[in-house]
Amino acid sequence: MHEEREVREHRLDSWESFKTKIADIDRETDALKLTRSVSVSEPLYRGQRDASWGLQTTLDRQRPGMTLGKYLTLIERMQPRIERISGRKWPTLSQEISGLRRNGLHTIPWFTAEPANTETIRFFMVYLRQHGFPSPLLDWTSAPYKAAFFAYAGVDEGTERVAIFTFRECTGTARETWGSEPTAKNWGPDIPNTSSRHSKQNAQYTWCLKKPTSGLTLEDYVFADHEQAINLPGFRMEGGVDVSKSRAANVVEKYTIPASERRKVLASLAGENINRCGLGLSRRSVDSLLEDLWNELIIDSAV
Repeated sequence: MHEEREVREHRLDSWESFKTKIADIDRETDALKLTRSVSVSEPLYRGQRDASWGLQTTLDRQRPGMTLGKYLTLIERMQPRIERISGRKWPTLSQEISGLRRNGLHTIPWFTAEPANTETIRFFMVYLRQHGFPSPLLDWTSAPYKAAFFAYAGVDEGTERVAIFTFRECTGTARETWGSEPTAKNWGPDIPNTSSRHSKQNAQYTWCLKKPTSGLTLEDYVFADHEQAINLPGFRMEGGVDVSKSRAANVVEKYTIPASERRKVLASLAGENINRCGLGLSRRSVDSLLEDLWNELIIDSAV
């Protein structure tokens, strides 16, 4: 029986309190690196403009439980049109997808490394995510104040609190092996041939797949809810002190801040050129095309 997973939530009373927490997280990272003999991941951050929202991908919201095989079929169908409108090329995409279909995902170290025989698939998926196509990728940033902008920009009237999540894939204990439970894995930051937003936002991405209990085709692997894959057993740090062995990997913490701090926060961030223009958020034709293509593909394939 698996232990219950939950995000540890910190309720902060002000923007200044969050800035203090960022300093604490930096100290924790330094402490982990000093005391652990293997890799320690730098923390990633994700801002959400309503603290009641979970860690859902855009694909989770539209088609929960989609298989890896179905998703790869969709993106392969749209590749020629994306290349025409964007002027970019992903020439080995079909070759890589065919290789996965032929050999099976289990033959490739997809989750523990970034192998060359799947890199075009990953790069193309990131490009689609950056332009709004429903995706199994959850976007993060290595820059906490850029995450704060995404939390506060466009907050709906009546929202009480925003949230900023932190994610650390590896805490310095042995890296989690991919067992029967879903596991979130990080992609980035070096992803070429994508939108300029990627670098402007210091973007990185996670995705979560559930390994099948039987069958090893691409249709047997299902995209899973990220919240099934957080705080994996083994290790946790709090305040720079090793206090328990309850989380080993995919460590997620949640910081909520009053939405009423919005004006103060956005003014502070604007002074550092953290705004829509600086983050490359102006709307482009590719975004509209991808939204339309998703709707067309979903209707045609009845997924």
